[in-house]
Amino acid sequence: VLYIENQVFSIEKESNDKSLIVISKYAFALYAVYKFLSNTNPPKVLIADDDAISIKLIETILEGEFCEVESVLNGKDALDKILNGYIQGEPYDYIYIDNKMPIINGSDVMRHIREYELDNGIERGVYAISTTGEVLDEFTNQLYDLYIGKPFKKEDVISALQRR
Repeated sequence: VLYIENQVFSIEKESNDKSLIVISKYAFALYAVYKFLSNTNPPKVLIADDDAISIKLIETILEGEFCEVESVLNGKDALDKILNGYIQGEPYDYIYIDNKMPIINGSDVMRHIREYELDNGIERGVYAISTTGEVLDEFTNQLYDLYIGKPFKKEDVISALQRR
């Protein structure tokens, strides 16, 4: 049992005491504590890259930054997840996105997202971090909020979360 600011948290599976917030022993317990203390959800992050090693690297770096992280391996899945997030009222806060991905490249994903935001009165919703290793043209650069490039540096990946 954990007691914080007049709230009791328990790792029991069930409790008859309705004042307890039950935390599954298989869940990340600090998620409930963070949500309670900050009265908000952790930042929602999507990593879109066709390279599983790059995804794992960013996930590992973000582990200690208390984010809700999801990943996809192609641009179509990235576009679908981001649009569904908006539609369901649970948009992503950040997207780390590579440009060279199968089906739809990262720049085309961001072009669709920025058009969706504009058409729906959303003021630059998702904070887009380009993780591509190439120099992008000026128009394409405007689709992104930040460029960190590969190979990733831990401090660059983390500092991107603090720029918004």
